[in-house]
Amino acid sequence: MPHARSLLPFALASIVAVAVAGCSSTPDSKRESDSPPIEVRGPETYAEHVDRMRFADLEVGRMAYVDEGSGPAVVVLVHGIPTSSWMYREVIARLADDGYRVIAPDLIGMGASERPDDDDALLVPAQAAALLELLSDELALDGWTHVVHDFGGPITWEMMEDPRFKARELVILDTFAFDEGWSPGLGFFSKLMTEAGSTALFDEAYYRSAITGMVHDGDILTDRVMKGYCKPLLDGAGHTYKCLYYSANDLREELPRYQATLAAWRGAEPRIVWGRHDPFLSADEQVDRFRRLLEVDATRVRILEGTGHLVAEESPDEVVRMIKGDASPRTAAATLAPSKTNP
Repeated sequence: MPHARSLLPFALASIVAVAVAGCSSTPDSKRESDSPPIEVRGPETYAEHVDRMRFADLEVGRMAYVDEGSGPAVVVLVHGIPTSSWMYREVIARLADDGYRVIAPDLIGMGASERPDDDDALLVPAQAAALLELLSDELALDGWTHVVHDFGGPITWEMMEDPRFKARELVILDTFAFDEGWSPGLGFFSKLMTEAGSTALFDEAYYRSAITGMVHDGDILTDRVMKGYCKPLLDGAGHTYKCLYYSANDLREELPRYQATLAAWRGAEPRIVWGRHDPFLSADEQVDRFRRLLEVDATRVRILEGTGHLVAEESPDEVVRMIKGDASPRTAAATLAPSKTNP
């Protein structure tokens, strides 16, 4: 979810990448990193990911979603921008192998879901209504663990105001409900550069640059992984990405309402997972405020070192442990974001 300070170099980097590198990325065979490799248990390619998806015809359009596993415990994974359920592919595989049923929708206009002509159908309130229709009316779910990331947060805060939202547990990954630590920074010049960078001439390099800026270890974004992020954006999801991103300033006015909604949460005590090196959403600011608002104990918070904004991409095993409520030997002693208000 790039803000103005990051969008400008992304747009400029797009032009340089096209001219110098021809939109190339790190081949799988040449990945070099100090981090241990992530075991691939999900689909190898984006085409394989889409092939396993199901589709629901909703009022706003056709929504694609993954429905894997068959256990009694259900986990719903809600992505943000500019991603899709592809971001959760390794989390899905691990949870399904461990006996969970996992539902991972593509937001309307993103991933393999339909792209409506009406831009209002792409914004947060309409996305919330579509997800509620899928989970409650189509799938008839009653009680699940609800995982949110990025714009999946405000979409969920909208959902929580509807009695059909019957999640029992809430897991929060790098999202926002507060001004502090989140600066959309939208303005005329940043929009101009975004539009320039995402034109047909530069769009692939632009999206590659944007995704690369969301991880701490760029080496994990091998060519097959990057293609899974870029393919839907190049096929039209880029417009939805911009519509949602451009709505960020309007969402700031909704933050007090979202905070009141979260304060009224009566499900299980939430769990929070955050990338220490998230360049868009500060762990120092957002995590502390989520903890205080939701009265989350420190033992239910993990700040992952060496991880950026896309925590499910960089640390799927840690995300799965927190979804399941398991402590990880590597992160059991993880320090919280420094704050004077932490208990």
